[in-house]
Amino acid sequence: MSDDAVGLVLDAQHADVQHAHAELRRVEAQLRAVLDGTADAIARYDADLRFRYLNPAGQRMRGLSLAELEGRTDREAGMPEPAVTAWEAALRTVLETGEPTELDYGGPGPDGEEAFFHTRLAPDLDAAGDVVGVLTSSRDVTELKRAERALAHQALHDSVTGLANRYLLTDRITQALVRMERYPSRIALYFVDLDHFKRVNDTYGHEVGDRVLADVAQRLQRIARKQDTVARLGGDEFVVLCDGVLSDADAEDIAGRVVAALAAPAVVDGHSIAVSASVGAVLTDDATSSPAALLRGADAAMYRAKHDGRNRFAVSA
Repeated sequence: MSDDAVGLVLDAQHADVQHAHAELRRVEAQLRAVLDGTADAIARYDADLRFRYLNPAGQRMRGLSLAELEGRTDREAGMPEPAVTAWEAALRTVLETGEPTELDYGGPGPDGEEAFFHTRLAPDLDAAGDVVGVLTSSRDVTELKRAERALAHQALHDSVTGLANRYLLTDRITQALVRMERYPSRIALYFVDLDHFKRVNDTYGHEVGDRVLADVAQRLQRIARKQDTVARLGGDEFVVLCDGVLSDADAEDIAGRVVAALAAPAVVDGHSIAVSASVGAVLTDDATSSPAALLRGADAAMYRAKHDGRNRFAVSA
């Protein structure tokens, strides 16, 4: 091959190399733009669980720069328990199995507030196909989790008072009955109906009426124990579930305290609004009772209290 031909070949090879380098730089620039622009935290760990790379979103998420994290483990960088234990276990699983996995975990965010994350983890392979580390992509799902919690809370709580609604109350009664099967005791259920509450709405309007209901809810919560459940069934009807009541006398004492707590006027926007309640109580040690039967018994007792003059309690026979 002549020198000219050799020169042409070398020039072509040099051009190919330059083109390959240019293409590589272009791909690297595109990859860098993706890594820098994504809101997901992208990280690379070595086989010792030490940071080798973390993109800008990840640095913001951690509140630390790559310079501060590189060569350190998450535990060394201050990730708190129990998040760090779950995180390290997921990294090790990928290292040991070579299979991708996913992890949901929570912990303090950069601002110290509780945050939640969803992470995809995949093996980092060398040219021979051996696992040499882990690649992770984490997304902040805090707002989604908060929305889910809010929806779950709304499904089980009254929107006006924040108390448990009928569904949650029924579940709590069921749980109390199940506990009685294992640990014999008594539960008391109090059906509370405000006296002449329609007059409040008719005189002052429903907005003021709702504020009176919220005031009643607070009064009931103040006299309830931590293990008790206070619920609003709707309208002006409330229920108090007391677990572990020792005797008939204790049940009547609680009923009396409920009546007394609701006897004082409610003050709303300068208006002193008369409030009182009729209370029906049912007490049982029968674990085979049903929530519906207990509510019916307490409701019937409440109507007896109304018939006897209101602002008082009656106990189911």
